[in-house]
Amino acid sequence: VLFLMAARDLHPYLEKGEWANKAYQYALGSAVELAHQHNYWNKRIHYKDSSFALLLSPTSLPPQSFDQLDYADKYYSSALVPKVVIDGVGSPLVAHCAWNEQRHQNDPFLPAVGFDYSITATASWETDSAVCLTLHDSRSSDQLSQNHTIPYARSYLATRKFILQGVKSVYRPESGIRQAQLYSYEPVDVSRIPIILVHGLAASPNLWVKPTHQIIQDPQIRNHYQFYAYYYPTGLPLSINAANLKKSIRELNEHLKSKGAGATADQMVVIGHSMGGLLSSAISRDYDGVKAEVYTPEAHVLLEKSL
Repeated sequence: VLFLMAARDLHPYLEKGEWANKAYQYALGSAVELAHQHNYWNKRIHYKDSSFALLLSPTSLPPQSFDQLDYADKYYSSALVPKVVIDGVGSPLVAHCAWNEQRHQNDPFLPAVGFDYSITATASWETDSAVCLTLHDSRSSDQLSQNHTIPYARSYLATRKFILQGVKSVYRPESGIRQAQLYSYEPVDVSRIPIILVHGLAASPNLWVKPTHQIIQDPQIRNHYQFYAYYYPTGLPLSINAANLKKSIRELNEHLKSKGAGATADQMVVIGHSMGGLLSSAISRDYDGVKAEVYTPEAHVLLEKSL
């Protein structure tokens, strides 16, 4: 209630200076964070002699889509600089969606560590004791306040455990077969062109977190492209990994089209590093050909034979 009261009282002064805007973002972001933690959506909250009705806009993203919502600007990352932050309308949040079977069915490219991505909260003050909140996908408009650095920082920390997996997969490739596939950094957006990143020998998708954070400094990249990382056990033969990469790309293409994607689904960009460059070159030179038919063993078949 105190955070909502502060945000309400600061709202008329947003055009007066940066101090008012920052204080407003902190108050609103902290209120939304607590509302989500305690499930106060569409409820009246009481504190001493005061109360607030916290309403949710019909156009809002559903809060139940997120396992966690945090005010983004309370965090700092020294590993990812310069920050990708936009000062605009509302308060910047970072949303976390953990992996579960239902979400994986809807989005087969959800990584095991889940998603962390930018959300923006805006408020409309209905009365002095009622506020209507809207949660926006920050990617929907450059007019919204956004913090993309903290979601990337969380992804970087969450995927560090895969670094050892990448090394292990060189001499024990069967240990990484079940994880071999495309992963997205955030929920799939069918309006954006996929950029597929393929790591090199003894590496993992963690390799790409810092470079992609640098790339999204460019608003044209940020607004029109979406990153996916392909993980594969680098100890397997190149031919097998190339065939599985091609299969994964086709699955992504089909998934995007099933969700209503237009031409963007056929405009994929593939970027490979080291061994990943060899895989990318192999599939781009024979994407519609028949060479891959020679290398048809499914990953689970290879795993069963290795045990």
